[in-house]
Order: sequence, then structure tokens, then C-alpha cells
Amino acid sequence: STNATNLASRVFRELFETIEADHVGIYLLEGNDVLQLANQGARIKLLDALKLTAGTGLQGWLNSDSPEIVVFDARDDHRIDPQEALKRRVGCFVLMPLTTASETIGFVTAATHGRGGLDKPQIESLRISSLELSQALVRLEGKSVEPEGVMTPGEFGKRVQGATGSFVYLQPLRKEQLTETFGKPAIDQALRKFVSQLRRSLPKGGCICRRDEGDYVVFLPKVGVEKASSWSTEVTASSAMIAIRTPDGSAKIPLALRAKVAAIDRQDSGVFDAITA
Repeated sequence: STNATNLASRVFRELFETIEADHVGIYLLEGNDVLQLANQGARIKLLDALKLTAGTGLQGWLNSDSPEIVVFDARDDHRIDPQEALKRRVGCFVLMPLTTASETIGFVTAATHGRGGLDKPQIESLRISSLELSQALVRLEGKSVEPEGVMTPGEFGKRVQGATGSFVYLQPLRKEQLTETFGKPAIDQALRKFVSQLRRSLPKGGCICRRDEGDYVVFLPKVGVEKASSWSTEVTASSAMIAIRTPDGSAKIPLALRAKVAAIDRQDSGVFDAITA
């Protein structure tokens, strides 16, 4: 993306389809002003009705160090006036901060009209997306930030150019069949949860690239093949603990992945092209 609005539009379109909310919005803070970058679904605004220890609304949230807010039942939560929740037709509300290392730069909101409309996997999807959107916005502004985490193929290619370490290629098994059986939103939720889990296990400077085909390439800097193989074994084993659920929640199946490992050095950075081919 060439600007924050385009970036936010791409993110929230995918989010809206994935979490099946009645509202998803992305906002940036510009001094005392709030700039709406994207909104899909109903225009639900509940932030100004929040009552926190440090104050109400946006300022109270910022004074409270802009925490993540999850309200499963807006009509029975001490932070919200039940009459306001009823008037605004909000049953479930989530507020995720967009932050840099030193400040809050915006926030993501999601809501459903019904109570408990967002479950834990959907909230995890919001959490991951907000985290990566924060990083992408910082990179878009050209500010100094350590290159790590989830990247586009172009960013990933620049990151590994001239580097040493190992690649781990992770391919979800039977993805087309599972998508047909469980639906794309269920697969996306499982993969988002997997990426969140994967990112936490990365060594410092490690990064992940999601290809258009839906599989992943991970770069482990300064890590040899033997250690990378051990890491990939742990990652694929832990993925089996992530369940893909049917839309009605009546059935689930473990997420399964296959891993391949390849070494990279400064003289052979072309292995990136081979492993992603």
C-alpha cells in the first residue's frame, strides 16, 4: 500500500469477512482528532460511552494507557451504561489499540448487535491484525523499526537479502478440501491463530511471509539447519492444538502443516526463490 487509507482498507475488508462482525472500524489519532480510515457494516461508536478509572471516552482510554477492551455483553458491563448499549444496539464490543514502541497511534473497533457475538478465536484474529497493522503503519511512515514479524513477500525478500540463517516452509495440509468443508472464515481464523502462536516463538529478528497460495515461509536469522528442523518440528506439533471449527461449532479438526527446512548464506540467497516457488 502507498498510504494508510489503502492499507487500512485492505486490512478491514479481510477482517470483516473473517470475524463476521456487524461492525469493523479502523481509526488513527492525529493530535486531539480521530481520523476514520475504514469502516464496514453498521457505524457503531461505543468508545465515547466507555467509563474507565482514568476517565470516560477516548481520553479516559488514553489516560489508562490505551488497554485492549473486550466486552462480551455490553448491556451487563460496569464500563458501559446499559441504556447507551441498548440505544446504540451493541451487544458485544472490542477495542484494540494500534501502537508503536512509545505511543498509541490509533485503534481498531469491532462490534455485534447480539451479546457474545465475538468468540475468542475471532478476538485473537483482531488482536493479530491490530498488531501487524501497527507495524505496517510504522513502516509506511518510514520510521525506524526492527524488521521482524509478518511481512509482505517484497519486505521479506529485502529482509533476507545477504543474510544468514535458515528458511522454514510451512504448508497447511488439505487446505482446499478443508475450505470446502469448513468454509474460508474458519480456515482463516485457524491460520491467524497459528501465525500469532508462530510469531511468539520466533527468535529476535525472525520473520514470516504469507504467500498468495496461503502457505508460509519463515526466516530464522543466524539459525542452522539442525536447530531450524527442531524448531519446525515443535511448530508443526503445536499447530495440531489449533482447531478448525464448522460454522455451527458442532465439529472441529486439528490444523495440520508440513514443514521443509533450507539453509541460506550470503553467497546463496537465491534459496528464497527456490523455497517459495
